[in-house]
Parts: sequence; structure tokens; C-alpha cells
Amino acid sequence: MDPLRPALTRSAGLEQVPRLDAPTPPFPRGVFVATPVFMVMSLVLAVLVAAGEQAPGVQAEPSAQSSQPSAGQNAEKTASEQSAKDREAALQAAQEQARAASDRTAALEQQVAALQEDQARDTQHIAALEANLAAERVRREQAQRDRAAAGQNLATAASGLDRANAALAAGSSDVGGDVARARELAADAARLAGQGSPLQAALAAAAQESLAASQQQMANGDLYRARVEVIKAQASLQRARALGGTGANASGQ
Repeated sequence: MDPLRPALTRSAGLEQVPRLDAPTPPFPRGVFVATPVFMVMSLVLAVLVAAGEQAPGVQAEPSAQSSQPSAGQNAEKTASEQSAKDREAALQAAQEQARAASDRTAALEQQVAALQEDQARDTQHIAALEANLAAERVRREQAQRDRAAAGQNLATAASGLDRANAALAAGSSDVGGDVARARELAADAARLAGQGSPLQAALAAAAQESLAASQQQMANGDLYRARVEVIKAQASLQRARALGGTGANASGQ
């Protein structure tokens, strides 16, 4: 045995550490015996624990630095905020466009409604004008027929009065039928010409009065005065026929 080993052992505080080459005596069950390996592991663990206690102080500065956002994080935040602002602006612009489109649609609908009302009024006005035009055509056609009928009646009456005048001039009193017929035709001509030609109607009515007076004179036996009234009726009928464009000679009919 080395004579210096006991002294070194005592000075290092390892006098209690058994020799690695010494035989291990038996130990009772349940009793934990420290071994050199365990002691080494304990020392390593102690060193690690001590290092861990100092770690917070050492890592305090990085922790404080990590609490402050980096330039990249600031840029990302700024970009996110700008993107949100852009989306909000786009949404507002879309809403404004939608409101403008809605206003334009409402204005166009009002214009369409006004045009439809105008069209409805125009349609009614056109329908009324067409109805008036149709009625006017009917009246005109009827007036033409009435003038033609009045002209025919005037011509027939004038023809009868020509015969009556000739008979009265010869002293014959057998003219009552011609005078009565001429009076009826004159009255009818006055009625037919009433709306189309008031003057023609007035002349036909004057002829009718003259013929009525002629009938009264013949009833009194005064053929001369009866003939005078017939001549007056002939003159009225001639003028009436001239107004109606039917100036044909009665004797030729």
C-alpha cells in the first residue's frame, strides 16, 4: 500500500469513498448504499441545477428582447392593417356603387312609369280621335246621302210644279195633286238639307210655304193667285237646287 494515500485521501475529503478495487461487503436489504457512479451522477446533477438557477438571469436579456416586435413583425402588422383598410375602402366603394345603381334604377323606373302614363293618355286620346273621325265620316257620308236625296226631291217637286204652272196658265184647276206632292217633297228636302246646307233648307221651306198658299188660293177659286204662289215656289226650288249642285232642268226628268 502507498504510504501517502491515506494522507491524500484525508486532505481531499474522500476518506469515506471506498476503493473501487475493494471487495463490496454484503449490505442488508432495503438500505441504500452510495456508489462512486451514483456520486458522480449526483455531482453532475448538482452542476446542472446550479446552471439552471443562473439561466434566468442569463436569458433575461433575450426574453426582454423577444417581448419587442421585430421589424418583420412590424411590417407584417402594417401590411395587415393596410389590407384591412383596403378591404374596408373597397366595401364602402361597392356600397356607394350599389346605392348609385339603385338610385339610377329608381329614376329610370319613374321615367318608364311616366312614359307609360303618357302612352296610356295618348292611346286614349288617339282612340277618342279615331272614334270622332269615324263618326265624322259617318256624318259626312250621311250628309252626302241626304244632299243627294234632297236634290232628288227638289228636282221631282220642280217637275211637278212645271206641270201645275202650265195647267193653271191654261185655266185648269186640276193641279191639286201636283201641288200637294211638290209641297211634300219640298218639306222633305228642307229636312234633309237642314244640317248640310242651311240655306238650301231655308229655300226648300220657302217653296213649301208658297205651295201651301197656292193650295189655299185654289180652294178660294182664285187660280191667278194660286199660279203666282206656284211661280214663287218654282223660284225657291231653282235656287235650292243650284246650291245642291243639281241644277238639271226638271222638264227633262
